Amino acid sequence: MENLPSQNIKEITNECVDFIRTRTEELGAKGIIVSLSGGIDSATTLYLCKDALGPKKVYALLMPCHIWSDEDPSDEDSLITLESETEDGLLTARTAGVGYSLIDISNEVSQYIDKFSFGRENSVLKKKADGFLVQRARCIIQNYYADQIEYITAGTDNYTEWAYGFVQGTGFATIYPTGAMFKSVLFDVAKHLGVPDKIIKKAPHSGFVGDSTDEKIYGATIRQLDDLYYMYMWHEKSPKEMSEITKLPLAKVKDLIKNIKIGHKLSGYDPSWPQLEIHSQFPHLEEILGGPFKPYRSEFKEALGQIHS
Repeated sequence: MENLPSQNIKEITNECVDFIRTRTEELGAKGIIVSLSGGIDSATTLYLCKDALGPKKVYALLMPCHIWSDEDPSDEDSLITLESETEDGLLTARTAGVGYSLIDISNEVSQYIDKFSFGRENSVLKKKADGFLVQRARCIIQNYYADQIEYITAGTDNYTEWAYGFVQGTGFATIYPTGAMFKSVLFDVAKHLGVPDKIIKKAPHSGFVGDSTDEKIYGATIRQLDDLYYMYMWHEKSPKEMSEITKLPLAKVKDLIKNIKIGHKLSGYDPSWPQLEIHSQFPHLEEILGGPFKPYRSEFKEALGQIHS
């Protein structure tokens, strides 16, 4: 089979829920905090946590940012959370029945930008750095909240993001419930969990005004990305073969392969890392993908023992 195989969504969901419950108990935590963006990744993570612990032990943080450059919202250096993203985050929290706080972090992020910026010589790199800063600020606040009430934090990254290096060290969390899920599978899990249709059906997006959808940025659909990565990592297909199967132009396939190689280095990606607590909980993935994670199991456990001792 060349494309990513279909998976048992109910089984995957149950494994995630069991994993969240088990790790929370093992760490002696009283609950979990999730940072909600308004997108499908954080919504799915929230629902998994809610099913694992119950809504009273899950808390959501919504942290929009509104920074105008020279008072001009249309300027490319502006960093403005879409109002619709905040509304979708609120919809997710309310539908899940969990407690939540809405915190505007504009002032905090602005202070960092004003104090530590080199300048705006390269606006493209500057805006990218500013966007990462917002994500990291959210992570710091999420962990700070958790530390005060003996909660742990749940990251919302998916396997496709780590596989392509789309996550470049922008965050850190105690556990990553969706870390072993390909993005195309995550949509099915979200539907199974009862995540609102509005969240599932909208195109994945950074959440900032002026940014394109993820698929436009990547130049490929989520399914094409997952199929290509699966073929590249586990079937060793040539670029030409992958192009024919995915229907992507050969040049795009080569660019994506380059992105995988460079992206892994940029993000510090390692098959044993950010999913180190997840892979051992997903024996069906080892079977489907040919057991690529087995060599790392002892390393996971040794690392975890050091981290949580």
